[in-house]
Amino acid sequence: MTVWVAPDYATLIRQVGEDQTEFAYIGPAPYVAMVERYGQKRLLGRLAVNGSPSYRGVVVVRAESPFQTLEALKGMRVGFVNRSSTMGYLVPVSLLHQAGVALTDLKDAVFVGGHRNVALGVLMGTFEAGAVKDEVFEAYRSQGLRALAETPLISEQAFLATRRVPADLTEKTQTALADLGRRPEGVRTLSAITSNVTAFAPIADSDYDELRVILAQLKRLGLWEAGR
Repeated sequence: MTVWVAPDYATLIRQVGEDQTEFAYIGPAPYVAMVERYGQKRLLGRLAVNGSPSYRGVVVVRAESPFQTLEALKGMRVGFVNRSSTMGYLVPVSLLHQAGVALTDLKDAVFVGGHRNVALGVLMGTFEAGAVKDEVFEAYRSQGLRALAETPLISEQAFLATRRVPADLTEKTQTALADLGRRPEGVRTLSAITSNVTAFAPIADSDYDELRVILAQLKRLGLWEAGR
């Protein structure tokens, strides 16, 4: 087996959608985009982090920050991961719009390429607020981050098989993934993904329907395009 890391989300979506790889580990928003453009693949499981197969985004500020509402961020600098990141941009931007804050209302939207980079940027004062996934917020909370707002829960990252994989191998892989969280050595294997992963949980395409609603709203605003 050869492990291949896509250089960007657009390449990942195309490679998986066109069945140029056998298996894929893909984030929620890229998964929704891939299905919209190419149709469904065989879902094998989704991450369970600290026992939960869903996660949320957090708009964070420094603990001593005077900001108490999202509306107060108008005219401020806000840090994001990148324009395709589910919890580092897309879902938090939807939350801002619901609060009446458009991106054009910000002094600047700063893209720094990683959730931890966003957290550190807020702590160092590079920007007044930032969008991170809940796991990163918890990691930096004790260092001086405070949650200003939280997004709805969204289904975690997905593991899937493309049409290149024979049906019997797909079923065996799905069984093996489900078994990982039941054995100590399996949990150690999962921890290589991230230290807080505890299992691969059952998955269905409908688990991503709430995210589809959010992305459809962003699409109407011109802030999201499948496959970008």
